[in-house]
Amino acid sequence: MSTQTRLPTLVINMVAALVIATPSAVYPLSAASKDSLVKIAQIENQDQILIQRETLPAASEQTKAMPNIVQTVMASAVQVEAAVLRSCALLGSGSVQCWGLGFNSTADSSVPVAVVGLQAGVTQISARTGNACALTNNGAVKCLGLNSHGELGNNSTADSSVPVDVVGLQSGVKAISAGGTHSCAILNSGAVKCWGDNFLGQLGNLSTVDSSVPVDVVGLQSDAIAISVNGYHTCAVLKGGAVKCWGANYDGQLGNNSRTHSRVPVDVFGLQSGVTAISVGESHSCALLNTGATRCWGKYRFGWLGTESGSLIPVAVAGLQSGVVAISAGRGHTCVILNGGGVKCWGYNFNGQLGDNSTSSSDNPRDVVGLQSGVTAISAGGYHTCALLSSGALKCWGSNEHGQLGNNTMTNSSVPVDVVGLGGNNVPAPPT
Repeated sequence: MSTQTRLPTLVINMVAALVIATPSAVYPLSAASKDSLVKIAQIENQDQILIQRETLPAASEQTKAMPNIVQTVMASAVQVEAAVLRSCALLGSGSVQCWGLGFNSTADSSVPVAVVGLQAGVTQISARTGNACALTNNGAVKCLGLNSHGELGNNSTADSSVPVDVVGLQSGVKAISAGGTHSCAILNSGAVKCWGDNFLGQLGNLSTVDSSVPVDVVGLQSDAIAISVNGYHTCAVLKGGAVKCWGANYDGQLGNNSRTHSRVPVDVFGLQSGVTAISVGESHSCALLNTGATRCWGKYRFGWLGTESGSLIPVAVAGLQSGVVAISAGRGHTCVILNGGGVKCWGYNFNGQLGDNSTSSSDNPRDVVGLQSGVTAISAGGYHTCALLSSGALKCWGSNEHGQLGNNTMTNSSVPVDVVGLGGNNVPAPPT
């Protein structure tokens, strides 16, 4: 089926023209490399998700075209983003490095590499499927990657291998969230703007027409303090802790006790106050309350919600009624950080993304091996997860077919592994 159909069939062609920065050169992505990169066809209905991947070249072939990359200076991370098939980190220097499916490389990279154009002045990063966005220290937003729906926000639908300015957002932005094909920003005023794909109203502007420039979200001209974008829906936390969501609602991911899509923000049932953080997965959403409890809603599959069934309204996650300080929802799994820095995850686990040394899915939160303390940030991606430690080091686990774990291999791991070069490990040269 064509991309115009999109749901229930979504075809994401992840073959952006990307480059990798070294001290002296920029290497464009070759046509042959584009043809060999992954195409994900996601066919989703109420009962199944079928992930189809085209055959990739052997790891040895993928790395032949890569220049040797050796990082000799230790770097500490301050933020980590586990996207789909790749990961990115914001360093204390204000620069960005990514690994996995190539943003800035001639092929996949199993070690962190610098992102061209984001080598200083970045204060926040956000990445999902085919694109990424960065917030700079002057409040500007830049995005790079795929752009078929205008998700780069630069009044174009041409892909870009380097960061481009988002129209109208050269200052005054305090937070961003990049989704698969749309992105959103919170302004200093608390207003929300979104851009990109609007197939099911996920831009929140009372329309279903895509926009390649930011548009105002109806009813959110002030008071937004947090935002999260994924799949075809968006959620925001307002001052006072109320939650509003908009966009796709096939599985109840808007939390308003219905399955009706909405082109404008709607109230999430029972969450009119007390929410401190929000994170949305592909077809589910989760919130952190000021009591340290968690609530999730939307699709149930392989334990996504931490319960034994799906729900059109928020429900409690088993065993997490207090003590949670951070939450992150991935494509089909969710992770939290507890007081003291321990990590628990639940949901889909076929690739080891729960980090419990197994590949069995769970509707109950499980401890992540070796991470009982010291974790300060967590990010659940497509089929892998990454954590930031208090030392500035990074650990990732789960799927690693493109090197998204950053440990210089392409082997899955059901326990956390060190990301080389970030927090105490030198980065070796990739194989030749």
